[in-house]
Amino acid sequence: MDWQASPEPQRFTWQVIMHWYQLTEHYSDDQRAELWEMVLTTHLHDPEPTHHLALREDDVPLVIARCTAATA
Repeated sequence: MDWQASPEPQRFTWQVIMHWYQLTEHYSDDQRAELWEMVLTTHLHDPEPTHHLALREDDVPLVIARCTAATA
């Protein structure tokens, strides 16, 4: 869904992935659950990126801000 980076020297890159799951047997019901995953790295070849989850899209910027501020 999104892939961005913050400016140097405190460089962070984050990727936002939206997972959705069909909750009903019939697609016409359109009942699904969404889960937002943020993958944060501290440099280009980060061997241990951190993964964070949110249940609402509105919470994604808050999670990214909290995680990048905590490790800066």
